[in-house]
Amino acid sequence: MTLPTYDKLLDQIDDMRKEEWDEDKSKKLHNQKINNISILGARGTGKTSILKSLINKLEEENIEENKCKKDIILGKNVVLPMIVPENMSTSSNLMSMILGLFKGIVDKLEKKYDNKTRDCWFEKKSNISTQYLELVKKFCFIQPDFKSVPIKQYTTENDYVEKSSQIYQSDIEFMACFNEFINKLMTIKEDEEEKEEKNKRLIFVFIDDMDLSTQRCVDAVRTLLAYISHPRIVTVLAGDLETFEEALTLDFIRQEQMLRADILETNFVVANGEKVKYLERKKELTYEYLKKVMPVIYRHNLREWSLETRGNYIVKGNVGNAKSLVELLNACFSTLENPPIFQYFENEEGEGKNLPQMFHIFDHTARGLNAVYNVLLDTHYIMQNGEEDKKFPQIKILLETIVGSNSLFNQYRKQIFEDIIKFGVDFEGTKIDCENFESFIEKEFPKNEQNKPEEQEKTEELKETKYKINSIKTKKRFRFFVLLDFSIRVLEKNEILDDKTYLELKRDNMIKLINNPVISESMASSKDIVKSGEGNEIILCTNLKNEDAQIMSDIILKFLSSSDFSFALTLYNFLSYKRFDFFEDGKENDVDWSWMYELCCSIYNELKSISRFKMGKEKEIDREAQIRITLASFTTLFKEEFRNLIGLIGGGNPVSQMLKMLLNGISSELDYRVFLGWKEKKYRNILLNILSNILERRIFDKNFLIPLNEKGDEYKKLFATDEYKNMYDRLSIILSIDKNDLWKDNYSKVVRKYVKGRLIYFIEHSKFKENEMVDVSCIEADWIVFKRIYKGVSNTIARQLESFINGLFTSNGYLKIKLSDLKGLFDQLTRLAYSGAWYGRAEAFTILKALENAKLDSSHESNLEEESSILLEYLYVFIHIYASYTLAENNDLYLLSANVSEFINYIYDGFNVGVNNQIESYKAILTKDVGKETVSKFEELFS
Repeated sequence: MTLPTYDKLLDQIDDMRKEEWDEDKSKKLHNQKINNISILGARGTGKTSILKSLINKLEEENIEENKCKKDIILGKNVVLPMIVPENMSTSSNLMSMILGLFKGIVDKLEKKYDNKTRDCWFEKKSNISTQYLELVKKFCFIQPDFKSVPIKQYTTENDYVEKSSQIYQSDIEFMACFNEFINKLMTIKEDEEEKEEKNKRLIFVFIDDMDLSTQRCVDAVRTLLAYISHPRIVTVLAGDLETFEEALTLDFIRQEQMLRADILETNFVVANGEKVKYLERKKELTYEYLKKVMPVIYRHNLREWSLETRGNYIVKGNVGNAKSLVELLNACFSTLENPPIFQYFENEEGEGKNLPQMFHIFDHTARGLNAVYNVLLDTHYIMQNGEEDKKFPQIKILLETIVGSNSLFNQYRKQIFEDIIKFGVDFEGTKIDCENFESFIEKEFPKNEQNKPEEQEKTEELKETKYKINSIKTKKRFRFFVLLDFSIRVLEKNEILDDKTYLELKRDNMIKLINNPVISESMASSKDIVKSGEGNEIILCTNLKNEDAQIMSDIILKFLSSSDFSFALTLYNFLSYKRFDFFEDGKENDVDWSWMYELCCSIYNELKSISRFKMGKEKEIDREAQIRITLASFTTLFKEEFRNLIGLIGGGNPVSQMLKMLLNGISSELDYRVFLGWKEKKYRNILLNILSNILERRIFDKNFLIPLNEKGDEYKKLFATDEYKNMYDRLSIILSIDKNDLWKDNYSKVVRKYVKGRLIYFIEHSKFKENEMVDVSCIEADWIVFKRIYKGVSNTIARQLESFINGLFTSNGYLKIKLSDLKGLFDQLTRLAYSGAWYGRAEAFTILKALENAKLDSSHESNLEEESSILLEYLYVFIHIYASYTLAENNDLYLLSANVSEFINYIYDGFNVGVNNQIESYKAILTKDVGKETVSKFEELFS
């Protein structure tokens, strides 16, 4: 429904119906009651549709109530035909129109009365007919042209006075007569068995399109206030409030003959001593006047359809299971090779959300949306029935309707269809010219110019004006690009999606989207966050200080610049969920890693959303399989980005990801000297995974942190000596803070700072021996598979890896390696996984994924020196404390860690599937030319 408060409107009518009224009191003019309901909105927002819907509902109520009775003229709802001032003659006014509509009711009642009395020997008018004629007579007396006639026809002085008196009293007499007439209508009983229910009947006057007749606005509001103010009359008025305000303000000024620029700008002193311009005073007067005529409580504003809601537009007719606009779009185009995507999915079960930026191609009014909706219904029917001969003409009509119904596009209709979208007789004969599109955009909406030095001194008001103009221009450029992209897809011009000009246009518009939240209908200010880089890349305007944050930002920007446009929009909406400048939290030296995990999850959410969209076309594929397939298709385009993501975050279970998220963000200056002093970042995740495997058994239970106080006594014993008396007391206070949930208190800041400092100290001073044994039984199943695969006939990388791992197991025992050798194993696996080799790459990815779960041998604690053992125990305690207060501040970290863990596992699987697909595709191409037998010798021939 276009009117969100429609149900409230119906409730207000019921309240008016229930309101007590007295026939005698209503004759007194001071007991007037204004029941004016206003349906307010701009042109095309659906005001007329609301009025018609309300009229239909009221008439249906009459039919339902009188279904067992015949010839009932006055039901509980006396609905007068709708009045459209634009259709009134120049000599008519609103009151004469209303009286004319009452004439139709009176005539019907008179005819019914005649049928009942036709056997009588004399003719007699009914009471209501007599009352109506008297009312018309009184109305004539208040007409300006009529007033002068009786006065001019006087014969004596007394006659002149008497006729003048009638004229002077005419307004009051007409109002009293009108009220009596309405009272009579309220009390008429058409059926002898009808009970006395005068409080039940209401008269409805509907006035539409007042905003088309500004000259009628003054007449309308004065008629409503002066005459149509009976307790049993409900007036429903549709128009634009701003139009009413403008018309009334001008009328007030004309009446006072003040329509001069110098007077309008003149300041007048009001009661409180404040100076106010004359024009502003008249606007305030209009505002107060309209509050009487159109009570604020009875105003119902029609919404303009926002980007987020346009897809929900629906016309519910006689056909069941009506589809919304976005459902029709999906039904029509989801099966295309490169479909336009209008929805994204936040989860696996819920309804999809509209992808707001894609709805820029549709008008914001109900009238515009309705035009497109009706064409889409026909398009869906043709697509559903496979009528291929009708498909192209229908797509042509659809694009023409989208352009014609959109106020912006329609201004450039000729350029669009002559220079950019050049329709032929079929899909093949139709051309889309991206270069012409680019020239058109640069001509009509040139890029924003930087302020010149001499313009820097401009006033803030001028700067704001220029900012608004630039924002509007930027928004228009983006809207036209969405139209171009949509046209390319529905006309199946898929080759254009790889065209250089199109890719540059896509990049430029993604930059506009990121820098200008106004495109997404946000009030957030525009700022230069990103800019164009080499090729079609998008880069930050200012590099981030933190190296890890910069890597993550580069990954995100690569996805935004190189993804399909609809996919990039999907990612953008996940990224901008909390804030439009989603790089803001990464601009300091010390970066909260939960921010980077959120960005990582945004990519994962994008892939899951795309997978769910594709599952609509391939329902036989389950969720997990579809995600792997989608990821595999992305690994070719984003191979380096996924590799960097694995290098930055690494795999591991949710606990491992949780601890990495916590520990990685402790300090930008932290040297990861823990375990042999491995400072290289590419090994950092392996080490933190091993640490998390120890901590998982100590401070976590089923992926959730054990409450700190459950370990309180155990931790206190570590410091129960005179040497650690202060530490013991500190720990006691920390446990009390945790128990009473005081971590967020300002007084606890100093405690949090102390905990973080001690944690950094213990990380930098904890160390394991180089000959510590690592249990890699986690890779056993994948290692067995790797040994069985074909690895070529020469000294391939796969054979080298097999030899290396065998050597490790020979020296240390099966599935046992030294901690110092873990780096070498990681390097050898990475070398094969990311190489161009044919053999063993997919299996290397599988082993790398499994290696994330490596752990220290069970005998490690007994082999530690006493000093190292104590330091590690202290480290475990302070990690537990740090995790406790961090999770208390942000409980979303549990979900983040679980999602990232799942995502990284899918990336490994995606690489696995992607590698196999690439090799098989390569072989298939060669096999067509040289045969399968020759291709099988490829490795031997080129080794």
